[in-house]
Amino acid sequence: YNAPINVVIAVYNAFPDALQRKDFNGNTPLDIAIKHEASDEVMLFLRNPGNHLMNDFGQLKKEKESLVNQMSTLKERHNSLNGANKTLKEILQSAESEAATQKQKVEQLAKENNSISKELLVLNESFVNLETVNMHMKTKIMEADPIQSS
Repeated sequence: YNAPINVVIAVYNAFPDALQRKDFNGNTPLDIAIKHEASDEVMLFLRNPGNHLMNDFGQLKKEKESLVNQMSTLKERHNSLNGANKTLKEILQSAESEAATQKQKVEQLAKENNSISKELLVLNESFVNLETVNMHMKTKIMEADPIQSS
C-alpha cells in the first residue's frame, strides 16, 4: 500500500482509468493512499495525475543533480590523479637524471681504474727490470772481486 511514486506512475501509465475505479469498499486509489498515509508525492500525483509530467521532471532534476555531483567528484579525482601523475613524472625524471649522473661516475671510475692498471703494469715491468739489473750488478761485482762478495 505504500508504493513508491515510480510504481504508482507506471500503473497509471499502463491503466489510466484505475484512478477512477473503486475497490469493493468503494475506495478510490486516493482514498486508500490517505488511509495508509502514502508519501506526499504519491498523494499529490493521485490528486492531479495530469501533473505526473512535473513529477517526472522533478525526478529527472534529482537525477541530474546526482549526476552533476558524481561528475564533480570524478573531476576532483581526475585532477588529483593528474597531480599525482605529474609528481610521479617529476620523480622519474629526477631518478633518470640521477641514474645518468651515476652512469657517468661509473664510466669515469672505470677509465681511472684502467689507467691505474696500466700504470701498475708499467711499474711492475720497471720493478722486474730493476731486479734484473740488480742481479747483473751483483754478478759483475762477484766476477770483479770474488773476495768482497763472500
